[in-house]
Formats: sequence, structure tokens, C-alpha cells
Amino acid sequence: MEDEPSPTRENERQGGPHLSFLCHGVEPFLQGPVVADICSRNQYQKDGRCCSLCEPGKKLSAECSELSGTVCVDCDEGEFQDRWSKETYCHQHSYCDTNAGFEQESEGTTTTDVKCRCQLGRHCSSGLCETCILNSACEPGYRVSQEASRYSDTVCSPCPNRTFTATKSHTEKCQEWTRCNSDETEEIPGSSVSDVVCEPQPRSRAGIIITVSVVLLLVTLTGVLCYLWYHRNKAKKGAHVEAEKMNDLENGKLLAETEILKKNNIPEEDNDPELPETTVRGHPVAQEEGKDFHMSQEEN
Repeated sequence: MEDEPSPTRENERQGGPHLSFLCHGVEPFLQGPVVADICSRNQYQKDGRCCSLCEPGKKLSAECSELSGTVCVDCDEGEFQDRWSKETYCHQHSYCDTNAGFEQESEGTTTTDVKCRCQLGRHCSSGLCETCILNSACEPGYRVSQEASRYSDTVCSPCPNRTFTATKSHTEKCQEWTRCNSDETEEIPGSSVSDVVCEPQPRSRAGIIITVSVVLLLVTLTGVLCYLWYHRNKAKKGAHVEAEKMNDLENGKLLAETEILKKNNIPEEDNDPELPETTVRGHPVAQEEGKDFHMSQEEN
């Protein structure tokens, strides 16, 4: 008894070589999944399976297996990892070298690096910014058309016409020349490094003559007034002296008349001998020897 044909063989006989080709083409997909088409963005292929990457701030400690997933641990202090990875280490934080002209802008974390920048007054020496160099200053006669930044140097350009800068500067713009007033003249012209110097205009000859004439007239009037004032005071003083003299003469005359009157009123001298003084009883007072009169002795 013949064996009944198997369904597969029957299909092969019925479908021919095209069906056989299709079966063999699908066979690899039936054996297992294509990993490259299945793993997500935050996974990686390991032994035909998708393992998770470690998130930022962590590093790989153990890869995934049939029994466990990926094992990640935190970065140590002073380290960071800023992306998803399967790296077994973290990166050291950058050092801001002050000797190279850097300063720290912000501190680092486990997910970010330390940020360094050029110190104030400095800029990166190249696109890689390995060192920071001093900003350039614009020379006198030049203006700052673009100030320096952390990444670029100062840009200088010549001062336009009728403007100037007198000193070196990192920020100064060109200044316009001074405009002299109507009563001034330009003594020294301006340049790209110096300003215009203005001086008062010299007075005209007519103005000088008028000024001198006015001054002389004032001096003359002052002299005349002083002369009149002096002689007026002198005349007043002379009149006062004459009045005093007349007064003195009048006073002298009065004094002379007074003396004459005094002399005429003097009494005549009494030539009679003085009588001796007497006591209470009427007896004469005895006088000391040598006196003109002697008192008589009182009778018993």
C-alpha cells in the first residue's frame, strides 16, 4: 500500500518551485526577530536581544541577560555623563585654568560639565578656545566699530572726517571736532587724534580806539572831579581856620579887658598899724619874742 503523500509534498507538487522559494525566504524570519528593526533609540543589541542604554548621569555596571536587564550606577562626584550610553565610565569635569585666562561660569553636575569662559577683558585665542588672550585696544585716531566678546577680539576702524580719538580705548567712539563760536577763530586745526583749538577773535582797530577813548575820558573826568573835591575841601578848611582865628582874637580881647577890670577893682593897702589882739577881759594878748607886738601883763 502506497503511502499517502504528505501535505507539504502535495503543496510542493501543486505550487511548483515558486511556492518552495517563498517558504525558504520566510524561514529566517520564523527562526527569530531581526534585532536591528526592533531595538528602540535608547537600546542596543546584545546577543540577539535589545538591552537598555544607561541614562545621562549614569554609567554601565552590567549588561542585560535572559534573566535581568541592564544595570546602571550613578557617576561619581566630579564626573558627568551627558547622554544615553553603554559606557562603563563617566567623564571628569573640566578645569577652568586661571593661568590660561579662564574663569568658571557654572558648576558641573552628573549630567553636565563645568562651564568655563574667558575672564573679563579676554577672548578665545582660537575656535577651540584652548586659551584666552587680552582684548586689543584701538589706537588714537581709530574708533571701536565692534567691541570684543568672549569669543572675538575688538574690531577697530579709522575715525571719519572731522572726528577724532585722543587715547587708546576698548570702547571709545570717535568724537566730533569742536565748532568755534562766532566770536572765536580756529587757532589750531583738528586731526584724527586731536580736537580743534578755538581762541577769541582779536578786536578791530576801531573797537580798540573806542575802548581807549572811553577809558581816557573816564580817567579825565575822574581827575577833574578829584581836583574839584580837593580844592573845595581846602577852601572849607581855610574858612574854618579863619573863623577860628577870629574867634581866638575875640577871646583874647575879652581876656585883656577882663584883666584890666580885675586890676581896677583891687582894694588900697591899709597902712595903719594892726591893733594887738585882746583877751576876753580886754587885756592885750602877749606875743612871743620877736613878734611886732607884745601883750601887757595883766594887772594884779
